[in-house]
Amino acid sequence: MTDFKLTVRQQQFASKHHKVLEDFLKSRRLSRDDFYDVVVFQFLRAVKEYDEREDLKQYSFNSIAKKRMYSALGHYFTEQRRKKENMVVLSLDYPLAYESGLTFGDIIADERTNVCEEVCEKLSRLPRKNRLLYISQTDLQPAELAA
Repeated sequence: MTDFKLTVRQQQFASKHHKVLEDFLKSRRLSRDDFYDVVVFQFLRAVKEYDEREDLKQYSFNSIAKKRMYSALGHYFTEQRRKKENMVVLSLDYPLAYESGLTFGDIIADERTNVCEEVCEKLSRLPRKNRLLYISQTDLQPAELAA
């Protein structure tokens, strides 16, 4: 995000209309602690734009600010979804090696095994965006082909 400064007049306007931001969070049941930082910069951009652009005066400041804050929330949730989609989920039942019969669950309680090393090695072989939720031993058996 590019840095920008508000004039004294814009700072006063932002202070006077801060309730718009608080009401926005409250009406959407969003925690102030979790979401204030998500929307505050777009609120301040709305203050700056509203002061500097005459064409926006035909609308209420509430409308301009809410549009900006909705946009900030949309970007935030899109980013959260993207992070989740890139996550690799491994089951405790996932086999470490086909021949060994060991699973993640088997080695966690075994103090002789370096769990971090095993998991990191396995994760380094997985393609990105691959989700492994559960693979049973029967899924690993070759399927019988009908003649």
